[in-house]
Amino acid sequence: VLDQRQREVFRQEGALEIHLRKLSPVFDLYAISRLKLQGIAPGKYTFRVVIHDLLKGTSAAFDHPFEVTGGGG
Repeated sequence: VLDQRQREVFRQEGALEIHLRKLSPVFDLYAISRLKLQGIAPGKYTFRVVIHDLLKGTSAAFDHPFEVTGGGG
């Protein structure tokens, strides 16, 4: 999770592992990620997901903006 200045305020590596063994390529993947950001200050943030393909040695990233409006506690 990045703040408005693109500084990392939360990181969770290895939260999801998928092991696929298929002969045909997989074009659609679906996963649910939940964040517990207790104590985070109100403001605008970016949730960045990075997917690593270990077989191909490539990565892809997806950014989703969100806003915390409550007291953060």
